[in-house]
Amino acid sequence: MSDIRKELKRSKILSALIMLVAGLVFLIFPNTSLAIAIRCVGAIAMIGGALKIFSFVRSGDRSSVLTVELILGILAVIVGLSLIANPGWPVQFLNVIAGLFLVVIGAANLINSVKYRSMSVGGLLDFVPYIITVVLGIILFSNPWGSTVMLVRIIGVFIIYEAVADIFAYTRYRE
Repeated sequence: MSDIRKELKRSKILSALIMLVAGLVFLIFPNTSLAIAIRCVGAIAMIGGALKIFSFVRSGDRSSVLTVELILGILAVIVGLSLIANPGWPVQFLNVIAGLFLVVIGAANLINSVKYRSMSVGGLLDFVPYIITVVLGIILFSNPWGSTVMLVRIIGVFIIYEAVADIFAYTRYRE
């Protein structure tokens, strides 16, 4: 095998090993992983906001377009600081909204299924997906942080699976 192919194989295996470690971190430390990810988003928002503010101050132009950019920059810095200081609030907020959405959608579909059950061919099985949707919505709504931790663990399992599959595939290539 050529040197380029060998190097590519090593690179792919190394990438898969890094993903394996990342998946294990997600699986074993979901709270920490989530907090770090949210804080990174907060830092990016702060940097972007600070750049907008710096650009406004440096330009000297006070047009309405740049004033809007200044306001957006200030908001980005505030949101970034908020995410860094308390990384749990966006997750909880989004899960509560998602939970309410699932309950409403599941209940509406369940009501429609009951209303039109005479046209159904599946009988009671037609109701199962909508009941599951409502139950998942209630879980999300009632325990927003816990459901997010479970989601991070599931993501970790998928990352581990992909990494192991990649390692297996790349180690089977002949040199």
